Amino acid sequence: MSKINGGVRAAVIAGGCVALGVFAAAGPAMAKSDMSLTAHSGKVRVGQTARLSAVAGDDGAQYQRLCVERQNGHSWQVLRCVNGGQDGVSLTVPVKITHKGRTAFRAQLFSTDAHHGHAKLDRTSSVVAVTGR
Repeated sequence: MSKINGGVRAAVIAGGCVALGVFAAAGPAMAKSDMSLTAHSGKVRVGQTARLSAVAGDDGAQYQRLCVERQNGHSWQVLRCVNGGQDGVSLTVPVKITHKGRTAFRAQLFSTDAHHGHAKLDRTSSVVAVTGR
């Protein structure tokens, strides 16, 4: 085998490896969802109002429902929900703090498509705490 054929073969192999790497790195396209929950103040006097803001979106869901919940013992109590479309959804909830100590909150995003109509849990936010003082 001549040096020229060996060089061509090496170039073809190297080119094939580069092309395979590009296609493998691209991967399949996937829908993305994101969510955040924030408390505008981490400490609030008892009797005062804490304000919670939630923002969420799932670009793969046609219809979305965002809910903010307060922990009540070992369960969660829904405070407020709002519906949204493909552009995402946001919600601000005022909550009166009724006792001293920590109160935990979370947000949940539910999504559905036009065909099924049954909402499924898409994601749950991290827990945000407000301390009554």
